[in-house]
Amino acid sequence: MANENINAGGVEAAVAEKGAPLDMSATVRLIEPVKNLLGFANVTFNNAVTFTDFKVLKDAEGNLFVGMPSKPDKSSKTGYSATVRFSDDDAKAQLKDTVLTAYDTAVEKLKARAAAIDADKPPRIADQVEKAGKEAAKHNAERAAPPKGKDKSAEH
Repeated sequence: MANENINAGGVEAAVAEKGAPLDMSATVRLIEPVKNLLGFANVTFNNAVTFTDFKVLKDAEGNLFVGMPSKPDKSSKTGYSATVRFSDDDAKAQLKDTVLTAYDTAVEKLKARAAAIDADKPPRIADQVEKAGKEAAKHNAERAAPPKGKDKSAEH
């Protein structure tokens, strides 16, 4: 009987928590896009279990979505089968939001790094030469023209 109570209590607890948000965090590794693949995500649940190789993908309309980790499977239509499945649509939606938020954060960090690199980069040599030429022309225009004729004091 004691086992029945424990099992019943466990089922009730599981039913009560269904639909409750999971504690989820994600990190995204951006890659050079390959077709519609933009990056990979690792998702940690309850600071205890990490699943790797979620895919950040873009559909034909440009919308982002999350692909589940998969392994080769010759018997499936696509040649791959998912290794992670969600039975709760709310949890799957939370996963999508978490991964896409991490993707947006990774893209913003990359943009900030690119801007910082551009800001620290010295001007191109051609630009420096052009600027120096303009400054020299301005300086020469402001100078008085040398006197025409010989300077007699230089001869003696």
